[in-house]
Amino acid sequence: MYGPAMGALGSDGDTGEGLKTPGTFLMRFIELVRADNQGNPESDHGLPLRSLTLRTHFDLGPSVWNSIHSISGLTRVSIWSMEGPPRVLQGWAKSLGPSLEELELGRCTGVPPTILITVLSHLPLLQSLRMKGVQSNSILNILTYLPNLSSLDVEYLPSQTRLLPRDQARLVLLPSLRTLTIRINSKTDDPHRMYDWIRRLASKAGLEVFKLHASSYFSQSRSRSYNSFSFLDMGETLIPRAFILDLSRLHSTTLQRFEATEAGAMMMSDVECLCVSFPKLEVLECTVGVEGILSIHQAIRSARSLTTLKLHILWLPPSFHPSAGRPLKPKLEELEASNYTQDYRFTIADARSLMLHTDDSVLRTIGVGGFLYQGKWILSPSTSETLEFIVVSNIEES
Repeated sequence: MYGPAMGALGSDGDTGEGLKTPGTFLMRFIELVRADNQGNPESDHGLPLRSLTLRTHFDLGPSVWNSIHSISGLTRVSIWSMEGPPRVLQGWAKSLGPSLEELELGRCTGVPPTILITVLSHLPLLQSLRMKGVQSNSILNILTYLPNLSSLDVEYLPSQTRLLPRDQARLVLLPSLRTLTIRINSKTDDPHRMYDWIRRLASKAGLEVFKLHASSYFSQSRSRSYNSFSFLDMGETLIPRAFILDLSRLHSTTLQRFEATEAGAMMMSDVECLCVSFPKLEVLECTVGVEGILSIHQAIRSARSLTTLKLHILWLPPSFHPSAGRPLKPKLEELEASNYTQDYRFTIADARSLMLHTDDSVLRTIGVGGFLYQGKWILSPSTSETLEFIVVSNIEES
């Protein structure tokens, strides 16, 4: 359900004047679902509502929220209310506790951690949680009250205070996450602290999906003649190799997706480390510094399970070997001497060679910048007895 622009129709299909406000519409809607959700399964008039999504830029008012809180039996709730007091299930969590499994709270800024803990502690069945506006240390504390949580989607907002000793002791109760999504609004001033926090969130074995989303640090060229990032535009943010190795110590046998396209750059040696450390890796999305197609071949040669590879490429000058793997911007004369060019065109032939880099390769989807290549085996047009591997793309090559 979306508001406040959503109207309501009368029984004859005309828009009723009394139903034009979102609050009035919601009150009528709640009347429809209340019968079935108030313990009257024999009712023929109620709607068996199990999932509720509310998105509104305006405050609906106390009376409407009180009516919404009368609905029970929901398994999924998503609330994005941008004005008025933050709505975090206060006064509603107890009645949702026996059923709620998925929750999104789109605005928690300013809500004391004690209130969030009190609310969420009433939801022991919760398996999926997304929150915005909660500081990092508070998130760690909150998770210790959610033993069945398997999917978490949160922002990294640095805390100004440290965890109290009693809260530190509770970290042994952190749940075992299968999906972890971290969102960064801007370039963090202390990336080491952020990665240490992520390590804590993923401190129990079993992680299958890791996503690190951030405001883009790199500006992609608008020209269709370029399908990469410029090396000269590369920032100083790197995903630490130590972080990758730490993840592998707990999740080497389970991790299947690693997505960090906009969160920082990696070198191809880091990509190779990922492919070796996580043999079940199926999807890899990242920003990388690349000297040439051969370096991609070498990096993914151990990726036996990889089906999807999406790269935002920073084309590096030939024979570029930065110290300790850290990409440093070369001098202009060095670039000119190496005939370096940022407009290398990744082609269908390149995609095909990567997809068939080994006899047992299952790589079938490759993305470079905004361009996508997909490969598949088909019967040869000339004879029905042989197979031919083709690659299709969302661009036409000249």
